[in-house]
Amino acid sequence: MTLIQSHKNRKKIIDLTILDADDAAIVPGSNDVVRVKIGRRGKTPILDIDSVAATANASTVTKNSPSSGKNRLEITRADMDLFQPGIYTLELAFVDNADSQEIKHVDHQVFAVQKTMTGDVGIT
Repeated sequence: MTLIQSHKNRKKIIDLTILDADDAAIVPGSNDVVRVKIGRRGKTPILDIDSVAATANASTVTKNSPSSGKNRLEITRADMDLFQPGIYTLELAFVDNADSQEIKHVDHQVFAVQKTMTGDVGIT
């Protein structure tokens, strides 16, 4: 389990790798789906993103990008602002087309959302 730190009012980019039982990277095929849910266990996820379509706020999961076997999760500022500061669970799943569309649980990560410091960020 990994701690993923994020901030309100900031975009978050995370590269995710799905591993098989032998720790080899799984490269999702064109009909496979990578899915990420973030929220509190036992409750409806605050954010539910898959590689089929972007969220209403344009957050995405892109299969095999930036490289084969790595899948990029990009959470927009608007979607990050759905979260109150606190600790959440990020659940990664894989819908395997070759296995009758079976949903396979991959991993749970700790997703921490912090308040953003005040003031502008930039170069002076």
